[in-house]
Amino acid sequence: MSDLLGRKLFDKTILYLQRSLGLRTLNQRLISNNIANVHTPGYIPKEIPFQRLLDQALEKAPGVFLAKTNAHHLPNYPEEHALLEPIEEFSPPPTDEEVQIEKEMAKLAANNLMFQAEVQALLKKLEALKITIAEGR
Repeated sequence: MSDLLGRKLFDKTILYLQRSLGLRTLNQRLISNNIANVHTPGYIPKEIPFQRLLDQALEKAPGVFLAKTNAHHLPNYPEEHALLEPIEEFSPPPTDEEVQIEKEMAKLAANNLMFQAEVQALLKKLEALKITIAEGR
């Protein structure tokens, strides 16, 4: 789905969940890479600044737009709004310690739980949207 369509159709919660799920997927890959390299001599684990990247992505996200159907309507958004840019490929800085498998497994489990919770929240929002559409017929 394009970001422009998403901004017009969905509220900020859905946009937040969309961005967060993308970052959690990236985080899962990064943690898995750390775990895979647990026995690699000299490998330094990497972390993603999750909250900072999510905040950065959401700062660029404007609110919901309404259509201007009459020339006398006041616009609720600038006529020239920029599309959201995709999050750039992130190269996380290394930490100063070797991989600790227990720590990485705990991070992986926490990330997975948050991912599952966000998927459930997204499903609830989409179900509410489906009900709204069905009742509008």
